[in-house]
Amino acid sequence: MGIETKNVYVAGIGGFAEKHHEVLLQLENEGLLKVRAVCDPEIESLTELCEAFRFAERGVALYADFDQLLAAHANEFKQNDWASIAAPFIVHAKMHQQCIDAGLACYLEKPPTLDPLELDAMVKYDLHAKLFTAVGFNHIGQTERLELKQRILAGEFGALNQARFVGAWRRSCGYFHRNAWAGRLLLGEQLVLDSCFGNGMAHHLHNLLFFCGTGGLYSWAKCVSLESELYSVQPIEGPDTVFAQGLLESGVVVRIAVTNVCKEIEYTSEELYFDHAQIHIAPNDHIKITWNDGRKEKIPLTSDRLLEQNIRNFLAYLDGEFERPPTTLEDCQAFVQLNALTYLASQGICRLEPTDYAFVPETKDKKSVRYIHGILDCQRHFADSGNFPSSQGVSWGKKGGYATVEQLENLHSHVQLIQSPKVACVKSS
Repeated sequence: MGIETKNVYVAGIGGFAEKHHEVLLQLENEGLLKVRAVCDPEIESLTELCEAFRFAERGVALYADFDQLLAAHANEFKQNDWASIAAPFIVHAKMHQQCIDAGLACYLEKPPTLDPLELDAMVKYDLHAKLFTAVGFNHIGQTERLELKQRILAGEFGALNQARFVGAWRRSCGYFHRNAWAGRLLLGEQLVLDSCFGNGMAHHLHNLLFFCGTGGLYSWAKCVSLESELYSVQPIEGPDTVFAQGLLESGVVVRIAVTNVCKEIEYTSEELYFDHAQIHIAPNDHIKITWNDGRKEKIPLTSDRLLEQNIRNFLAYLDGEFERPPTTLEDCQAFVQLNALTYLASQGICRLEPTDYAFVPETKDKKSVRYIHGILDCQRHFADSGNFPSSQGVSWGKKGGYATVEQLENLHSHVQLIQSPKVACVKSS
């Protein structure tokens, strides 16, 4: 079936939305779509980006908000026109509903929301849509990952026993204050729960649950119980470092250690431990399979343009070439619940003392950073042994707690209890 040119309406210009516009411009040049209008509340300060993407030359209409955009173009929407929602996830639910009400198909950047109740409502509202909403968890559509999941389901590696993820991504102090919701637990009464776990590294945790799903190729395993310890070095409400160990409904033990306050620039490892083999995934690079009998496989991950491929997959879905997008809203429930359980299980967020971390001031060439001494070694030890920082003998370790999925209804009140007073950004000297 041929691919028809579709009109696209984009929420967002700056931030990660830039990546969307880069891909959309390429696909527009290929004749696969036409960007008709974009909006961003900061549009007055985004002149350089608007010029860089040649919006005026391409005839793209500009608006300050999504309401204005929809009202101005409501009479021109046709079959298979769609909206790319690359706005902050705290406004996704409203924009998703507006797309459905307007008859637009919806491509929603990850995470869809981090509030499990809000996600449940979005899943129900999506039943009114003519097509499933696609969520931008970009790795799921990779051919090599899909083939690996099929091998797992076929039982080639034996039973899956453990799934682990270790992520250490260094972020500057300014990163945690890049907008009004960064690092926040709540905005008024709205749950935010922004962190490296719920947002920055969400792709990889969604991937982990995907490989643990036993209900078919497109299935994700949900967590039934969890232990967690949450830590923070940065002056933010939420954690910048998370340790979590849980039991999935499939019986698999999952261990996750993530941080944004590390000396290393980036370390990322997705790991699966079976009866007959171990699988380590270096995202955007390779899948390594080590068999217990000594055999080894190394499978290159051939696509490093994941957002582009995901949007191409969405276009193919709109044209009826695929039965579904790689990730739907319902598929996100396992990850959103897992993230919520890390807060429910915690006894609060442990704030480290200055003696427990290093502060590197800003210079002419580098931004200021904070990092916990030896954090990556601590993460690896936890992933390999299950020993939380509180039992590793580190000076900053503090015992967390335990929660089950039945306690999700208490999430909002629990987050209110652990919420810290708003702390002003500490300027580097």
